[in-house]
Amino acid sequence: MSFISKFDGEWYVCEATGEGVREIPLSELSGEYRVYNIPLPLLGSETVRDFVREHKGRKYYNLGYLWKALYVLTKGNFPRFMTNKEVCWDLVFEFCDDMGTEITDEYVPPYLINFLSYVGEL
Repeated sequence: MSFISKFDGEWYVCEATGEGVREIPLSELSGEYRVYNIPLPLLGSETVRDFVREHKGRKYYNLGYLWKALYVLTKGNFPRFMTNKEVCWDLVFEFCDDMGTEITDEYVPPYLINFLSYVGEL
């Protein structure tokens, strides 16, 4: 899961990968993908750029899914520092939250099903 944004006339994909959060031109994305439109308040491209700059390079940990599952299953009693912004959907959900549109509750899994329901795919 990732998000796209437009900056200086070009579309970019911001995604969490094994190497960390990165941004690439949409034109360089290979394979199939789907784009879902989530209405966000118009906050300006600089607000989006600030978010990307703040998160770029942040590490994505393979065990992030396990830590996140433990966090959710214990209803937040598992230390959040082990789960904070380490899996792909967290990046997208935090982006939407920071832009003014909350699309899911972090305590209500499964996130992908919640997301698809939010965008009208279920």
